[in-house]
Amino acid sequence: SGNSASWWGGGAGGSTLNNCTLTGNSARHGGGASLIPSDGVYIACILNNCTLTNNSAEFGGGASGSILDRCTLTANWATNYGGGMYGGTLNQCTGSGNRAGSGGGASQATLRQCTVMLRAPAAKHTSTACKTLGTFPPRALRSVATLLTLTLSRIIALV
Repeated sequence: SGNSASWWGGGAGGSTLNNCTLTGNSARHGGGASLIPSDGVYIACILNNCTLTNNSAEFGGGASGSILDRCTLTANWATNYGGGMYGGTLNQCTGSGNRAGSGGGASQATLRQCTVMLRAPAAKHTSTACKTLGTFPPRALRSVATLLTLTLSRIIALV
């Protein structure tokens, strides 16, 4: 809680964490958790049954380039992309109240059996490169999900 890193993973980087809580951390990539570079390769951060809350970053407020299984991402924020998650994969995760310049819920990520809840409009900027299941979502959702691959996932707009 309350950690910071100048570049990768404010709370955790390149590690595996189970049943954890990452709160109030910050970094340029992955305020809560992030992949890390090591000897020319990137090592993913793997989170299982974790809670990521109130983390912040430029890219991936909650997490960046990580693999999250059955995690909850709440009230994370990114100044650029992916309030909840930037890059990486989310499996059976739930996100709510995350915000970003673009992709408040997630950006450039794969979501499998996930639920992302939002209040539309969720961010002040919208993305023209937003795809969900091959179609463009309504304008209010473009700021919530950018460049996603969704499998049996739901984006729920609360208006």
